[in-house]
Amino acid sequence: MGIETEYACSFTGAVSVSREALLKQHLMSAARQRPHLPDGGSGVFFANGSRFYIDHGLHPEMSTPECPDPWELVRYARAGDQTVRTLTSDLKKRHPSLEEAFVFRSNVDYSGTNATWGCHESYLCRRNLPRPEDLIPHLCSRIIFTGAGGFNTLSPGIEFVISPRAPHLQQDVSGASTHSRGIFHSKDESLASGKFKRLHLLCGECNCSDRALWLKVGTTSLITLLAERGKIPAAEVHLAQPLQAIQIFASDPTLRATVRRIDGRTVTALDLQRSYLETVGRVLKSSVLPDWAAEVYHEWCRTLDALEQDPESTADALDWSIKLALYRQHAERRGVPWQDLRLWNNILKDLQGAWSASVEDGTPMTAQSALAKRSPIRHCVNDIRRSLRHEDLTLDDLGRVLRLRAELFEIDTRYGLLGGGIFEILDEQGVLCHQVHGVRSVDQAIAEPPSVGRAQVRGHLVQELAGTGAYVCQWDTVMRTDDPPRVGYFDNPFATEVRWESSGESPSRPMEIHHDFIRMLRRRRASGDR
Repeated sequence: MGIETEYACSFTGAVSVSREALLKQHLMSAARQRPHLPDGGSGVFFANGSRFYIDHGLHPEMSTPECPDPWELVRYARAGDQTVRTLTSDLKKRHPSLEEAFVFRSNVDYSGTNATWGCHESYLCRRNLPRPEDLIPHLCSRIIFTGAGGFNTLSPGIEFVISPRAPHLQQDVSGASTHSRGIFHSKDESLASGKFKRLHLLCGECNCSDRALWLKVGTTSLITLLAERGKIPAAEVHLAQPLQAIQIFASDPTLRATVRRIDGRTVTALDLQRSYLETVGRVLKSSVLPDWAAEVYHEWCRTLDALEQDPESTADALDWSIKLALYRQHAERRGVPWQDLRLWNNILKDLQGAWSASVEDGTPMTAQSALAKRSPIRHCVNDIRRSLRHEDLTLDDLGRVLRLRAELFEIDTRYGLLGGGIFEILDEQGVLCHQVHGVRSVDQAIAEPPSVGRAQVRGHLVQELAGTGAYVCQWDTVMRTDDPPRVGYFDNPFATEVRWESSGESPSRPMEIHHDFIRMLRRRRASGDR
């Protein structure tokens, strides 16, 4: 299993170069100062087997090496965070005109672009990808412990959601990654040879909580394994409208909301998770599951029990619950009771809808402009004032509510800041209990690959060949680009050594493909395009 974290970033100061140059040139230049092999594009593979690059949309992305269990996944994910934090510091040293360079474990953009960043997951399948309908109910309902928490950026109000990525999902199943996003991603890119498949999921979010991340990959890995073998009880989990279901679940922090199964019966997110838990429990002692399955099963059970008894009891362990407690407290300090937000959200939707219909030049609505005597939406304002006569609210507080909205959005962004973020401060103060026992040294994981599988082979090759200038690395191969050209294969996920080929054909792929690639790299080198 592995994850790819998409980081949000911003810069301040009298910078003399473009954002693209800061990321592609200066940040990647800092990355290339570490032991690495180039990936043939703009990215690099590090000595711990991970990959770092600048993705489409100009955001940094770190992919963990392939990990054998949830503990190692958390370990290498945090090693990736630490590496990106260090690279950002190096960038500031290399570019004195930068006052600050901020990198966030974020999920949505509150500036109005409606952008969303993801945390992609990959799971090894030995036979076939699971049927979407077997896995989708888990992906819809697991947000009760995996959700990053935040606000619905598609709403003009202050709508807290367990999963801020959920409103940006558009289909049940999709093969696209940057548009028409689906709950289940159908892209079939194995990055391995033979019978192996890779389930690649895009619907998840970046977690700061180790426990949330550990549960996410642990439970999903087990369910993927059982779904691959046809052991998911369809009648207990299949949903009538999955896309609607995940958005309903995301909007309900009480966890009481119900959706319809395909058989017409209603279920909560907790009900669906209990069904999957029981399915795993029935085969827990069999040889089907990995040896770490029991620990995931019992922690999964404890977490569901806590959420069922009182969701707020997880306010020191799960991201969405931590945030909800934090934001409620902040709203109360600003004189806006949290329970009033539902009515305020309806008011803001009406005001924004009227404003958008009346103002064509894109001027943003403010409290002052909306409530002015010559406001273009004065009729709407008057209607709302009349409707509030029997409520303990007044439109005179509109400015306070809009300021609160901006503050909460900023807090949500700063929650996941690498280096001095709110989550890190809470963790340093010892008020959280999100860590998972058994996660080994993160510092060691920054420099060393996992001890099993092809990630170990790749990491050791990077350590051995870094700085030679003659090799290019991929997830499953390393290519020597000078004479004579050679290709080293570790395309089996469980490979323990590299298999070198100098000519002819590999059992899994023709050498001609790699010769074309090598010729392209030589042309790039000759033209000075590094």
